Amino acid sequence: MKEWIYRLQPVQLYIVLALSSVYFLVQLFLSHVSHSLVLLVASYHMLCNIIALTGCILTIKVSSSQESTDDGSKGSSENAGKVEQSALEIKQNVKVKARQARESSLKNTFGWTRIDILTMLVVCIFMASFCFSTIIEALQTLSHIHHQDAMHFPAHILVLGAMGLILNGFCYLLIGGYTYHQGSFLYITASGNVILDHVITGDGVRKGDRRLSGSRKQVSPSQMREQSKRQSVRELMRDICSTVIVIICSVIVYYTTEETSKFVDPALSIVSCIILLTLSYPYMKESGMILLQTIPDTIDIEIFKKTLLDGFKDIVSVHDLHIWQLSGNQYVSTVHIIFDNPKVYLKIHNDVIEFFHEQGINQVTIQPEFKVTDEKRTLGSGTECCLIQCRTIAQCASRTCC
Repeated sequence: MKEWIYRLQPVQLYIVLALSSVYFLVQLFLSHVSHSLVLLVASYHMLCNIIALTGCILTIKVSSSQESTDDGSKGSSENAGKVEQSALEIKQNVKVKARQARESSLKNTFGWTRIDILTMLVVCIFMASFCFSTIIEALQTLSHIHHQDAMHFPAHILVLGAMGLILNGFCYLLIGGYTYHQGSFLYITASGNVILDHVITGDGVRKGDRRLSGSRKQVSPSQMREQSKRQSVRELMRDICSTVIVIICSVIVYYTTEETSKFVDPALSIVSCIILLTLSYPYMKESGMILLQTIPDTIDIEIFKKTLLDGFKDIVSVHDLHIWQLSGNQYVSTVHIIFDNPKVYLKIHNDVIEFFHEQGINQVTIQPEFKVTDEKRTLGSGTECCLIQCRTIAQCASRTCC
């Protein structure tokens, strides 16, 4: 029983997911019975929330499986006596698990860090598709309004809308709201390990858990903890906007004549779709830009390069500097740096990496290159050589193919 409960952690997400699924089915059924487009939009919104919660649970499960894989060798050694395994069998199991971990790492480099980003993009695509189809249906309804009936069962829809507000409040108390869990939950450390996200503090620069600070306003750790517990007003409005419009629509239909109420449902359904798309647009843009590996808006490459050169006088030149976004607040960089000689590189290598970490870059890969003098730049017949030269030409000759 304890193992079953442990596998279900975090239980709050499963509770909210189950309640949301039941509420979605009731919404979908009543929307077709009552011919309510507003309620149909709300049901589509709830479906997108369910997909987002599923992606969140999947992210946490993948993170847990990675941790269990890392601890596999320890578990095998502890249970060796109980299952009476030989030392050879234990070593073989460890080798198999290590090989599987390496294969998984090679297949997707940073693991499953972008599951939540991909889920967000899928949710946004679903949302845009549903809203587009609903707007078309609402326009068709308005064009044939005299042949259409008014929304049925407004009292039942009002009760269902009130239940939706209660469900959103319950979700807000348990997990911080639906939109709060539509972001990045895994992050990459400076060593390249992908682990579950946690509260970001100023002490976590080396661990790779700090946001970019160059262009963003500094926030104290206590404020960041408070922000991480609850979502903002904009996110809260995104969660409840469709439900609020359902309540408004049902009240208007209940207290107006049938001829007037015919226009209310399709008109408010269009309004609901526009509000949802407007509030969801930042998430659509962010997830798309991250998957396209664009340079984050918070970074100016030229200023970044100038700051690097000003901070380290021993660096001759910097080129092929690339910075891209792995997830919501995780950044990866690759750079080619030319040093005077290998001794300078070994001397300031750690300081350069620390500089990138201080700028909010979670993982950096440096390709060192070394300056050569003009008289050493040519060999024999005048052919240019590479910046990292071999000790003798004979050492390179055996590795050439022509």
